[in-house]
Amino acid sequence: MSNLPDFGPKPKDAPKEEQLEIPFDNSPSGNTDVPDEPAIGGAALEDKKYDFDYDFGEDYGLLPPGIYDAYVSNAQNKVSNSGNPMIQWDFIIVDEKCAGYPLTTWTVYTKAALWKLEEVGAALGILHKIDGRLRVRFDVEDVKYLLCQLVVDHREYNGRDTENVAKVLPCPDGIGTKWESKGKLP
Repeated sequence: MSNLPDFGPKPKDAPKEEQLEIPFDNSPSGNTDVPDEPAIGGAALEDKKYDFDYDFGEDYGLLPPGIYDAYVSNAQNKVSNSGNPMIQWDFIIVDEKCAGYPLTTWTVYTKAALWKLEEVGAALGILHKIDGRLRVRFDVEDVKYLLCQLVVDHREYNGRDTENVAKVLPCPDGIGTKWESKGKLP
């Protein structure tokens, strides 16, 4: 029996809920037997207290500001918090010291933000200007693994410092260069 409140009837085509097996339950009437082995860095529950400790290493923290070689790992249509359509661009850094570090930027389809779409489109070679009109046209599979450079700085967001992709630059080896052409696999 679930301790969750009933939120009313479900649509007929909703998928069936899967019952998850929970090894312990810290509710007052629940099973307080705990597993012998703690989770990574964690300790078993005793007296309904939690203890979790995980060493992220010395390099954990914000990526230092600078210019980084990266490739596009994905691009997808999204809607901004204000309701405007946008593209979310996901990148993976390939510089040796920070290889594998993910970064994201967004290009919103508004007149005030077209500069960012133009910047990213030009850096990736997918921007076309036709009769004074800006056109960015691409297939996601075609932009995956395109190399570029990311200018990264720090900005405050929701009260904390975060990495920010301040600018997307073309790959120094030429626009349209893919990560695979460098003999590397992501």
